[in-house]
Amino acid sequence: FKRKDISSIGNMMAPTFVAHLDNGMEMSKEKVLADYRTQVSMIKDLVWIRTVTKTVRKGATVVATVNGNVKGIIVGPDKKPHKFELVATADDSWQLNGTKWLLLRTNVTKRNAFMDGKAMRMPAAK
Repeated sequence: FKRKDISSIGNMMAPTFVAHLDNGMEMSKEKVLADYRTQVSMIKDLVWIRTVTKTVRKGATVVATVNGNVKGIIVGPDKKPHKFELVATADDSWQLNGTKWLLLRTNVTKRNAFMDGKAMRMPAAK
């Protein structure tokens, strides 16, 4: 993410990857990757820390509970730099495909965004 190599992230996702957000929205692989491209172009000094807190095997799938924290600087409509942070928890489902693990789906269970330390309103489902 920091290297802005979104194609490598896409290579870890199954062709049928889908993200289920905590607000009920569903995003395809293509939409997630497009959002990542936008984020890496907008956020300066980008840091994305992911911590796996739990793993559970469910048949041929492994579900990893992951806490993620994205931080960086965004230039706002006022043309000034602002500190941005996104804190999220998700259950990522991975499946071994031959010798390669692929991300099948992400179920985001919690998301909070902050600008200059103040909570931002998260988008509602459309």
